Amino acid sequence: MFLYFNSFMTAERNGIDVLICDEAHRIRETSVNRFTRSSQRQGARAQLEELIAAARVPVFLLDEHQVVKPGELGNVEIITAYAKKLNLEVDLVSLHDQFRCGGSEAYEQWVLNLLGLGGGQPTVWEGDGRFELRIAETPQEMEAFLSPATADLSPTETSSKTRTSAAARQSPTRKPTGSSGTPTKS
Repeated sequence: MFLYFNSFMTAERNGIDVLICDEAHRIRETSVNRFTRSSQRQGARAQLEELIAAARVPVFLLDEHQVVKPGELGNVEIITAYAKKLNLEVDLVSLHDQFRCGGSEAYEQWVLNLLGLGGGQPTVWEGDGRFELRIAETPQEMEAFLSPATADLSPTETSSKTRTSAAARQSPTRKPTGSSGTPTKS
């Protein structure tokens, strides 16, 4: 069953054995939104409280470097502090591999450095033999590259390949220079 985080406002306490919250960095302060009935708005709890209360074992998968919209507050520190406030045991497991980038640790570190999140300075991508980085100046150029590369893949494999490749594209308004740490066209 796949639901949104705000689907647990009225969930029964411990009504689910295991609740896996993927993209938990997207957790918001409350589940209230413009579609929430006024009867549910009164006494709305913190969204994190709703999720923790809904399951015997809540699991939060998150990337601390991702924030999509203002008001998202899911991070390890907040989730851990909230659970400890409720006297709940917390097991923290770090997942190191990013499979959407072909498992390339070098590429992942390069992206973190490029964004100022990895502690290192941005550099030109040198490659590692596991991940190919190309820059497409237009969506048509990207499609021309991806079409032959994905022709023999199943629909699931195709969408995975597209996400991987799309993550490496550059804004068409910014030209690669190579000297500023941005990738150069191959």
